[in-house]
Amino acid sequence: MFQRPFTIAQRKKAQAILRSMKTTFSTMRTRFRPTDARERELAREYRKLALDFAEALRSNDAKVNAALLNALLARSNAIGLEYVMRRNSLPREQRR
Repeated sequence: MFQRPFTIAQRKKAQAILRSMKTTFSTMRTRFRPTDARERELAREYRKLALDFAEALRSNDAKVNAALLNALLARSNAIGLEYVMRRNSLPREQRR
């Protein structure tokens, strides 16, 4: 998704993704609270990925590591999917 040279358009897209990651984490922690240890672990990992994504964007455009952004994004998508699948596998009364 991201490539070198990192452009203004890519930065805007990355910033939108970061906002989405922060919103998703907030929703995970409030509306869909973790119900077991694995879900808590996934939520912590997702938060760390969002923080790492933000840290990677702090560099100026010439020094942004596009491969790292791609890896963090792919991992955050996998974590989010696993979290949702775990939540949906619970009986309805346990989902809250």
